[in-house]
Amino acid sequence: MKYTFKSRFSADILMLNPHAENLLRAMGKSPEAQGIVTPEQMPAAISGLEALSAVPHPESEDNESLADHGTGPERRAVPLLAMLREAQAHNAEIIWESQAVHH
Repeated sequence: MKYTFKSRFSADILMLNPHAENLLRAMGKSPEAQGIVTPEQMPAAISGLEALSAVPHPESEDNESLADHGTGPERRAVPLLAMLREAQAHNAEIIWESQAVHH
């Protein structure tokens, strides 16, 4: 499965499962086939991803977050956090949808 996150104020973000599902859970959302983050839900969603991004990476020598180093879900949160903040600034929503990946 691949997920596409969309906002009127940002470029689309494509993400493969299970990374997208982990980020949706961190945002307090159920990883369903499609959904929405309303402007009222933005603060909680942003807080959830920020908390995930603050988790130290065990492979990082100076124990910095994966937002700066690494390849885990914390690093994948960075563009989604930017999208959430941009949407929040414009009082806009973000939608997502998933679809099967064809080889």
